[in-house]
Amino acid sequence: MDDIDLQNLDSWKTLILQIIKNNSLPEERSSLIKLQQFLDKIRTPLEEFPRLKSKIDELQKQSAELIEPPLEYGVFLGKCPTRSTQFSSENEREIVVGVRGQRFEVKLATEEVPVEVLSEGQQLILNKVLNVVGVDNEQVMRGETAEVVNVISPVGTARVMNVPTDDKPVRVQSLDGNKFEVNCALSLRKSLHPGNIVQLDESQTLAIAKVKPRLHIRSGGNDGIVVEISDRLFQEGVEIGDLIRVDTRLQFAFEKLPSYQTGGLTLEEVPDVTYEDIGGLDDQTEAIKDAIELPYVYQKLFEEYQLVRPKGILLYGPPGCGKTMIAKAVANSLTQSIRSHLQEVEQKIILYQELSKNPDNQDALVAYQQLANNSRSPETVALIQNNISPEETQQQLVADLRLSNIDLEDINNSLERIQNILRREDGIRSFFLNVKGPELLNKYVGETENRIRKIFAEAKRRATFYTPVVIFFDEMEAMFRTRGSGRSSDVETTIVPQFLAEMDGVEATENIVIIGASNRPDMIDPAIQRPGRLDIKIKIDLPSRDSAIAILALHLTPDLPLQPYGLTNFTDSTVSTVPVLTFKPHVVQKTLNKLGENLTRLLDQIIAAIPHKFDVRKAKQESQNLINLCADEQVRKFIEEVALREQLAEEIIVDTVEFLFSVNSYLEAVTKAGKYYKFPLSIFISGAVLVSIVSRGKKIALKRQIATRGSQQLGLELNDLKEAMQEEFKENAEQLATNQLQEEIKSVNIYLGEEKQDPWSMEKLRIPQAS
Repeated sequence: MDDIDLQNLDSWKTLILQIIKNNSLPEERSSLIKLQQFLDKIRTPLEEFPRLKSKIDELQKQSAELIEPPLEYGVFLGKCPTRSTQFSSENEREIVVGVRGQRFEVKLATEEVPVEVLSEGQQLILNKVLNVVGVDNEQVMRGETAEVVNVISPVGTARVMNVPTDDKPVRVQSLDGNKFEVNCALSLRKSLHPGNIVQLDESQTLAIAKVKPRLHIRSGGNDGIVVEISDRLFQEGVEIGDLIRVDTRLQFAFEKLPSYQTGGLTLEEVPDVTYEDIGGLDDQTEAIKDAIELPYVYQKLFEEYQLVRPKGILLYGPPGCGKTMIAKAVANSLTQSIRSHLQEVEQKIILYQELSKNPDNQDALVAYQQLANNSRSPETVALIQNNISPEETQQQLVADLRLSNIDLEDINNSLERIQNILRREDGIRSFFLNVKGPELLNKYVGETENRIRKIFAEAKRRATFYTPVVIFFDEMEAMFRTRGSGRSSDVETTIVPQFLAEMDGVEATENIVIIGASNRPDMIDPAIQRPGRLDIKIKIDLPSRDSAIAILALHLTPDLPLQPYGLTNFTDSTVSTVPVLTFKPHVVQKTLNKLGENLTRLLDQIIAAIPHKFDVRKAKQESQNLINLCADEQVRKFIEEVALREQLAEEIIVDTVEFLFSVNSYLEAVTKAGKYYKFPLSIFISGAVLVSIVSRGKKIALKRQIATRGSQQLGLELNDLKEAMQEEFKENAEQLATNQLQEEIKSVNIYLGEEKQDPWSMEKLRIPQAS
C-alpha cells in the first residue's frame, strides 16, 4: 500500500472515468483495486474518529479545570456607594463583598441574578479576579456573637418610643434625651416599631424616614467595635443588650440572635389553652377577663372615665389548682378578644356604609341585629327586644362605632387600617414569657437584676396594641421575698427594687400584662402587691363539689369508651331532663364529630342547631332547629345516642365526686405518740389530683382491654376510677399527712367510702375546713 498516492486526487478521478468508459489499462485497474482495499482497511478507524475527538476534548476540559485557580466564597455586604462625578470612572463596580476579612468593590459577572434580589449576608462565588460568577441561595450562618453596647444614631435623628394605633403623633426621644411627639406619613407609620431610628426635618416636628444606625458592640475580649447593620437587622430593630451575629473583621452585623437569658422563655406561639379548657373557675376567669380584656376592647371608654388599666394580676392559692393554666389562657384569650373585636368593628363599618347608601336595607339591619344579639352589651340586647325603627338602629350603630373610636369622617381609612391588620402575614399574635423563680436566680452579683431587665426589654420590644405580651412569673415567693427576711443573705434587697422599677416602666408600653403566681403570697414583698403594681389579686382555691364536677367534665367526656358498670341509677333509657352539668361546646362538638361519622351530610346542620353553651340533652328539649332535624329517623336515633352517652358520662362524674367528698372518705394518721388524726380527702383534692385520677382510671381500663386481646369493647367504668383514687392517695398518703402534722407519723391509712367506727381512745379529732 506504500505506492498509493493519496495526494493526487485528480489522477484517481481520471482513472475512474477511464474504467467506466473501458479505456483503462490492466495495470491501472490493478491500482484502483489496491485503493479500494486500502480504503476498506482504514474505514473503521475513520468511523471511531468523532468519538475519539470528543474524548480528547473532554480530557482537555478536565485538564484545564484542574490547572485553573480555585473559586472563593464571599459575603454580599450591599451595593457600592454612589460617588461624585469627579471620582467616577468607566470601571465603576456594582457591589461590595467581604472576602477573607476585607471589603472589595467587584462586578456582578453573572447576568442571571440582578443586584436587587441579593440580600445582605448572602453567600457569593467569586473567580480569581474577585468578580461574582455565582450566587448561593443560602445565607452565611457563621460568625461571632456580640452584645450591643450602644446604638449610635446619626445627627438629626430620634429614637421611636411608642407608635399609637390611630393617627396620633409618634413619641420619640432625641439624642440629648428630650422626649417629644412628631407626625409622620401613614406609610412610614406602618413600618415603625419601638426602638427604630427616624430622620427628622429641620423643625423637629416631622419624621421623614427610617435611618440605619451603627452599633457599638462588645465581642470576646475586645473593648468594643463599631459595626454596620444589614437590612434584615434594620427591619427587625435592635436595642442595647441584644445578642447579634457579626463578622468583626468586616465590621458588619448580620442578624439578631435569641438571648440566652430570654430566648428559652419566649414561646413564638402561645400554648393552645383557652378558658374553655379550665373547669370550675368560672368566677375567677370572668374577673381576669374583665381586668385584662376590657381596657383594650373599650379603650375609649376607659379614657373617658380616666381609668388606668391594671398592670398585673397575682394568682395565689394551693398548688395544682390551675394558676399556671389560667396564665397561659390569658394571652390566648386576649389575642382572640382583640381579633374578634376588630372583626366585629369591620362588619359594623361595612353595615354603616350600606345603611348610609340605603337606610331601609333590610339585609343590613338584620345583620346588625345579629351582631347586637351576640354582644354582651345590655343596650344592644335591648335593641332586639324593643324592635326599634331603622333610624334608631342606625343611630345605635353610629354610637357603637364611636365607642370603638372610629372616625366617621374618615371611615374608609379606618376600614382599610383594620382590614390590613386582620390580613397581614404575621396576623394578631401573642407572646408568652414564662419565668420560673429558680431559673431566674443567679449566684453572680447583679446577674439576676440583669436578667429581669432583659425580660422586660424583650417584652417592650415585641409589644404593640395588636401583639399582646404576657410575662408570667411562677413561684414569685422564690424571687421576690420580703426584703429583710433573708437569713444568710439579702439578695432580695436589690432584686425587688429592680423588679419594681421595671414594673413602673411598663406604664408607657401598651399591651404588656404581668401575671404572678404563688403558693405563699405572705412571703412576697408588700411593695409588689400594693395597688398600682399587681393591682388585682385572685385566689385560686381548692375545688368545691361543683367545681370538681366541672373539672371532671373536661376529662371524662361522652366520646370516651364508657361502661355503666357500678352505677346504680343508670339504665339504657335514662336521660335526665334536668342535667346536673352541661358539657362545654368544644366537648359537645368533639363528641358529635366522633360519633357522627356516618352523618356527614347532616352533621354540620346538627352542630349549627345546638346553641352555644348547650349540650345535646338541653338542645333536644329547647332548640327548635334540632327538634325539626330530629324528624329524620336517623338523626333522631343519633341524637338519642349522644344524649344517652352524655348522661352516662354525667352519672360516672357525679358518682366519682360524691365518692371523693363522702364523709366516709378520709385519711387516718397515727403518730408515734399514739394520737389519731382524721382528715377528709376533700381537703387534698385539687385540679391536678382529679386529672391524675382520671388518667390512672383510663390506664386501668386500657390494660383490661389489652388483657382481652381486644376481643370486646370494655370501656372505662366507675370501679376503675375508685381503684385509681385508692392508688393516687395511697402513693401520697404519708406526704399528705406530714404536710398537715408537725409530729412524727407512725402509720397512715386511706379509707374510701368505708364506714369505720373511730376508736374510743382517739385523743384528738381535727377536720380542717377548706378555706
